[in-house]
Amino acid sequence: MSKINSLLDMLRTTITPDDVIMTMLSTIKANTLTKDLTKFHRSIFLLKNDADFSELLRDFEFTTKGLSPVSDLLESVLFRLEVASILPTKNPTYEFYDISDTKSILARNISKFSNVQQSLISRMGERFETLMN
Repeated sequence: MSKINSLLDMLRTTITPDDVIMTMLSTIKANTLTKDLTKFHRSIFLLKNDADFSELLRDFEFTTKGLSPVSDLLESVLFRLEVASILPTKNPTYEFYDISDTKSILARNISKFSNVQQSLISRMGERFETLMN
């Protein structure tokens, strides 16, 4: 097997931080989400500190030295999703992510997760949506 095929196989099965955030976002009911990055980081920080979700969010390390928790990894994940237009800001003020057209893309890696993990991610999405509002 070539190295490229090995890499592709690994990406099909390995759960990445991008997969966790994408799958969680695919479960929220709203089609728009505020692009308040401070709120986004704080929400994921609070979810990570919840024992139910800590394992799913284990890769996200936060710095809490400033006014609000910040994760370099989360910032990178959000940047990648924005650049790939999976987390687009279509509105003229760029204050909201519009995920109405990308929910199916956000959910494309859900099969990487077990049924138990999928249930947890769905609950995590509900909590995330509450924290963001």
